Amino acid sequence: MVPLPTLDLVPALHDAFVRGDAAELDALLGPADPAADLRALLSLADAPRLHRLRDKLYDGRVVAHCFRRGAGAATEGCVAFWLTGVTSVAELLALDFPSDDHRRAACRSLRAWGDGTLTRDMVFAGLEGAIWDTVHTDDPLG
Repeated sequence: MVPLPTLDLVPALHDAFVRGDAAELDALLGPADPAADLRALLSLADAPRLHRLRDKLYDGRVVAHCFRRGAGAATEGCVAFWLTGVTSVAELLALDFPSDDHRRAACRSLRAWGDGTLTRDMVFAGLEGAIWDTVHTDDPLG
């Protein structure tokens, strides 16, 4: 296994996203597993954001290839927008992630949503588990 670069990860990722350099992004982010990467991203969201994403999926308001478009009640956004509120790669990279692995998973999720390897069905399935976890966190039987 090749170790992933860690020095100056955020600036390197930002530059690679801006240039659209898929090969460099692949090298910086490591191998993608869309379902696992989504689980990592969902684990960072609070219950209201998870429910908001689910509602927006049902309403057909989750889009690819942009963070957010429209305004007010007509707003559409990507998975990352509904989960975090970010409207750019710079904002996504600036979030306070618990680790670089979480940051990489969020970036891989963004890419996977854009290229279609992360599907609506996968997001619904991941949300079901994440919402269940938020409801049952304090379950004495769990």
